[in-house]
Amino acid sequence: MNRGTTTVAVGIALLVLTLGLIPGAVPPIERNEMLYELAESSLRSEAGGAQPSKADVDRRYQGFMTEQWFNWTKTSLLLTLSVAAIVLTVGMRRRTGLWLVCLVCAVMLFTYVPPLVKLSMHGGFFEFAAMIFNHSGKRALLDGVLLYWHAIVAPFAYALLAVATVVALARRVEQPT
Repeated sequence: MNRGTTTVAVGIALLVLTLGLIPGAVPPIERNEMLYELAESSLRSEAGGAQPSKADVDRRYQGFMTEQWFNWTKTSLLLTLSVAAIVLTVGMRRRTGLWLVCLVCAVMLFTYVPPLVKLSMHGGFFEFAAMIFNHSGKRALLDGVLLYWHAIVAPFAYALLAVATVVALARRVEQPT
């Protein structure tokens, strides 16, 4: 495989992985009633069933909304970086695109790996995987597969893409233009 083909293959692999970011590009709705109810019920649960004050619920809801906006911003930036990397690698076959792919992989691994390590340290990794596949029903199975992808498969896919990108960059250094 020549270096141009390797660069394009890396870009296409990133394109496939980037498709999972598209649903997260929809901005959060400002008055999310389900999230407000979650804030209220979580406070009620913490208080042993007592009704929380409206100010406490509003504070908890704002915290949830802040987290949603943070995640949306992070996803939008990753999507933008990924699209730029794809265009530079597939369309222009540029080394800059490969470096952007490395950056995207590093950010994604930084996002995925710490929770995975924490889960593994407490012995919950295999329990988590088994729980996902023990769901019954189509919706639960779909949710389980998506969760399995994000918790287990995606980190390894991004790590493999990072290795392939480093190999492609090394090949570019070895073969002068």
